[in-house]
Amino acid sequence: MRNHVRSFSLAFRPNDQSYSRDFSLEGVKPGGCQIQVLDRVKRNSNNIAKLFIALGDYSRRVFVSSEKTLSMDIGESEGQWLPSLRTIPSCQAFHRECKRKTYCYAIRASYAIKYIYEECLKSLIEMPLFVVVDDKKRKKVLINFLASPRHSFPLLFLDKKGKFRGNVSQESFYSLVIVTEEEMMGCHLKNVMVILDSPESQWKNYARLIAAPVDNKIVVIEEEDLNIGKFSRFMDGKWKVRNVSINEDINEMLEKGNANIGHKIDSDPEHRFPIKSYPRMVMNDSGNEENVDDVENMLESWLTGIFGYPGSGKSRRVDILIRIVSKRQGRVLLLLCGSALSRELYRQRWINVTNVDVVNYDSDKIASLKTIIDCRTVKQAKKKAEMSDRLFVIVEDCPVNRHLENELEDVVKRLKEEMVSLIITFKPHMKGSSRFSVDRIMNVFKGNSDCSLVVLQSQRINMQLLRHIQRNETVTALKLGSKSLPTSSMPAAIVLGPPVQYMNCEYMCERLHGGYICKKSVLCVQISKKLASALSFCLKLALEANKAGDIHILVSDEALLNSFKKGLLCHDPNITISHPKDFRGCETSVIISVNVGDEWMLEVISRSRTHLIIIDNIRQHQDLWRTMMEEGQVEAWNVTIPPEGPFLDDARKNFLKADERGKFLR
Repeated sequence: MRNHVRSFSLAFRPNDQSYSRDFSLEGVKPGGCQIQVLDRVKRNSNNIAKLFIALGDYSRRVFVSSEKTLSMDIGESEGQWLPSLRTIPSCQAFHRECKRKTYCYAIRASYAIKYIYEECLKSLIEMPLFVVVDDKKRKKVLINFLASPRHSFPLLFLDKKGKFRGNVSQESFYSLVIVTEEEMMGCHLKNVMVILDSPESQWKNYARLIAAPVDNKIVVIEEEDLNIGKFSRFMDGKWKVRNVSINEDINEMLEKGNANIGHKIDSDPEHRFPIKSYPRMVMNDSGNEENVDDVENMLESWLTGIFGYPGSGKSRRVDILIRIVSKRQGRVLLLLCGSALSRELYRQRWINVTNVDVVNYDSDKIASLKTIIDCRTVKQAKKKAEMSDRLFVIVEDCPVNRHLENELEDVVKRLKEEMVSLIITFKPHMKGSSRFSVDRIMNVFKGNSDCSLVVLQSQRINMQLLRHIQRNETVTALKLGSKSLPTSSMPAAIVLGPPVQYMNCEYMCERLHGGYICKKSVLCVQISKKLASALSFCLKLALEANKAGDIHILVSDEALLNSFKKGLLCHDPNITISHPKDFRGCETSVIISVNVGDEWMLEVISRSRTHLIIIDNIRQHQDLWRTMMEEGQVEAWNVTIPPEGPFLDDARKNFLKADERGKFLR
């Protein structure tokens, strides 16, 4: 062939739906030949190319947290602590397509666990090693695999009733304790904590997960997360990184799977293990306990709010207060809203103190601060105390209520009447807290002489890392079906082009839906924005603003696509409505993207040469477009959907179906 061919060139697509993993193209050498990466994007206008690159970058850098970290105006501390990192090879290093992801991850993670476990044995740290996963399914698979004849680790785990089960013959200082994030959240231990952070993990709050008052947390991540993923965006010279190699055939283990273990890998392990005693959990007591000025203010106030980022010492302030009150023979009621293990730690600490009552409390019942005062537990505790004595009620890990500032004066009045001091340590995260700031609530505490505000700034965790996580938190990860491989690309088009427009649609509920009165539920707004008629309204606005030339409307949802095609829009010869799969390889000047799913997003954006309009009311994409607006990648086009708009089609049926779930119509 060399006699006939002088050179042979292959052009590879940097983004394609067949790519199952992220990897750096610079390291790929087919047949030993170096790939030349063309890192200048010239086909699309500059603005569209920037958005395309930004979306690929966003999908790699995010930290998934179902409850976002609250924004607090707290000064920077001197904390420089960073978690240690252990990297393991990704799934695709062993096979192209993985059909048993959870099991495959358990196998690969077991090598890191074994490595860390042996390190602990050598260091003679006589404490159990905690391994934290994100959900119950991953916990089951990990327990079954680690307890199999292949490993036979001494391990413990919590069952459904909050009892520990395991295979340890006696209390072992070196056992593995397998827990979920929900089971251990709020525990400040000196025990080594290993966090298994897989690409599919859905954490409750990432910042709190890795924060710690002591240097004892190790995060196990895949190599890509360090090289091109979320941790690559925050590279600090102080990272403690160690690579864990895997030299065995994982595919063979996956094939034999259940046969090697003796039962299904994802079966419930509870019935196979007897009940055991609680493992040795060493609570971290270090902190600024010598500073008790704010504690004295708490003792004199009727209502106290304690705020701070994860690991800042909120629980330690509560401990100091309880000790002081108990020494003065006062009565304390401690309401615990935290995790199962944090509740047990508190119970162990105060069980022998007669004037301290420790009670589990469901945070979902806290609709307002008044519900705490009126609860039966508080009334019973008040009866135990002398009528003239003040009862100290402490709520640990209480969720922040957005309406707290409106009820604070009435609550203080009630507390005085009941002779109750209420001390609340607020969770540093909450559902739907996108850019929600607690500063206004803090200011209300400051402005009331009967209240005390404690804001803790002494966290040891590196604040730059904490801010980095906070900026990149999202409830739902962007799962791009068409992988855009990292190429260090730069927009290089001469034409800047108009800004990419994102229709930021809002729907104002007027409390009447097809004859039904609405309670202004969140569900109402979500349903209204997703209706085909609401999207049609937005689409017509976009078409009216762009009447010149051919316009292609790309819709990935089949039902929505059919709805649009049946409408009047398809009668215009200059307008084409199609699915992105039918437009692959094509390009045009004007593209309107309507509710395009993750798997087609990059494909659709790359089809527009100069003008791109994005209409996207998919709830899981809210964080994405909010970030793109903040970074200037898209220009917001604010649109208010008229109240009658959603009822131009059969929306009534959709609302009634949603009402079965949310009960917001009457």
